[in-house]
Amino acid sequence: MKTRILQMCALITLGLPLAACGVASHSPGASETSGASPVRLTAAQREVLRTGVRQMIKALSADAAADQARLETVNAFRLAGGGDIQACGVVSFRQTPNAAPRSLPYYVELETKDGAPATKRGQIGSDKLKNAKVTFMCRHLKRR
Repeated sequence: MKTRILQMCALITLGLPLAACGVASHSPGASETSGASPVRLTAAQREVLRTGVRQMIKALSADAAADQARLETVNAFRLAGGGDIQACGVVSFRQTPNAAPRSLPYYVELETKDGAPATKRGQIGSDKLKNAKVTFMCRHLKRR
């Protein structure tokens, strides 16, 4: 019994920091989860986001028609305490020029560098093991 109580206490203690890592849902409904607020991207931020996602597509496949990729959804938010902008969404592109369109989730973190927007890091794809940021930060996309 004492061991069971200690295990429960350990789980509760370890669970609290994890609960504090919760991320807001997509804009405009970012208020559904506390700790984040929706962000409306500027034209320059949208262009940097588009360029970053296209670069990730090219890294996936040199044959992909990345220049014709279309951001189907863009959900941007800022975590509590400010900081960089987190952007999630789905991008549609062709794996090869004649292939059927393919859609994948993406995650990009945007920062401001020397007064201009820049991509800090990002991931694309639905492999939960390789793309933990997409899986965690963009988990609200699964509910759509």
